[in-house]
Amino acid sequence: MKRAILLFLLFLSLHASVFAQQQSSLSGKLVEQGTQVPVPNAAVSVFKALADQPFATVITDEMGNFKFRGLSAGTYRLRAGYMGFTTLTLADIVLGSDQEKSLGTLKLLSEQNTIGEVTITATKPIVEFGADGVTYNVDQSVLAEGSTATDILKNVPLVQVDVDGNASIAGKRNTRIFIDGKPSDYMTANITDLLNVLPSDAIEKIEVMTNPPAKYSADGEGIINVVLKKGYKIGFNGNVGVTAGIRGNANTNANASYRGKNWSVNGSGAYRENIGRNTNRSYRQNFFPDTSFYYNQLSQGRNLGSGVNFRTGFDWDITPKQNLRVSANINTNNSDNSSGTDFFYLDENQVQSRVRNQQNTTDGNSRNFNFNADYRLNIDTAGGKLTLGLTVNNSRNNYFTFEISEFNCNYRTVSAHRSHD
Repeated sequence: MKRAILLFLLFLSLHASVFAQQQSSLSGKLVEQGTQVPVPNAAVSVFKALADQPFATVITDEMGNFKFRGLSAGTYRLRAGYMGFTTLTLADIVLGSDQEKSLGTLKLLSEQNTIGEVTITATKPIVEFGADGVTYNVDQSVLAEGSTATDILKNVPLVQVDVDGNASIAGKRNTRIFIDGKPSDYMTANITDLLNVLPSDAIEKIEVMTNPPAKYSADGEGIINVVLKKGYKIGFNGNVGVTAGIRGNANTNANASYRGKNWSVNGSGAYRENIGRNTNRSYRQNFFPDTSFYYNQLSQGRNLGSGVNFRTGFDWDITPKQNLRVSANINTNNSDNSSGTDFFYLDENQVQSRVRNQQNTTDGNSRNFNFNADYRLNIDTAGGKLTLGLTVNNSRNNYFTFEISEFNCNYRTVSAHRSHD
């Protein structure tokens, strides 16, 4: 018995020793050598001394930081790389037991050839880092030809594209898409559709602004600016879409836009119609010290809805320093909802004692109108500007509710309510 206990204690001691050896960590930070700007989304791998395959790989965060946890004591080498940079390798990194080792700031060098004091750069790097964000040079990408803007965005650092083709900046709740430095919603009614057909060979670069300059301060937390090659004009584009469901739901939409030399105009329209039905049943038993009773409920409802939406926008560069934007939007909605509910009250023997029937009908309609006009004058090259704006909003809502309740089919109450604003 004593021998078994000793063996058990020896096993626990060995297990604790092995576990303790797994608590070491290795951390650091990657920056671009010239600008000292952090390099996010870079791959950092750690290898055991004589191994060819990485022991672990991590991705740097937005500030370029990385950290490996759970490493055992020993000698390692580290490799860090990213598109547009030469690969950085550190060898003979000695890590002790239960040690938190920091490598400090590691600098990545842009890919270039240096002869004496003359630097020869054959091409631009695919990715350039700056104080405001990241620039992706499309010409240096393998997707420069035969792809679309959406395909390019899927490969741009910090940008994420969902299954519907909507692009956004990771970690930013409000991302806006610009084309040549201007909000895309003044050039096209649906930016996602435009990006799906815009050829990649028409794009010079894509700027991802995680910290937009002062001139964009009111336009969102993050901006994706698609810069087109000089001389390329989007011209006319448009699409029509129709969807329908087996239960009567239908949606129709159409949009079109045209971009000239210094102006653009767009318009869109949509109509929707939906039908919904629902049935709910509930059974309840209430217990009391001396008795109990049952309360059952059956509800059935129907919801009908329809709506129309129209939108138009106009953008005009009056001069290189003056810009006028105008947009208008109107939408109407109609609803017709009805429901009926039967309430059954039963005694402890489940004999029905009374019935209440309730019928509800709600009809409603609303109309909303919005008009915006915005004039901007750039005063100087430092971002100073004069802005004049006009906004007009008008809305109207009408709802009518009608309710009928009957008890045991011989007692009725009626109520009606109308709301208007």
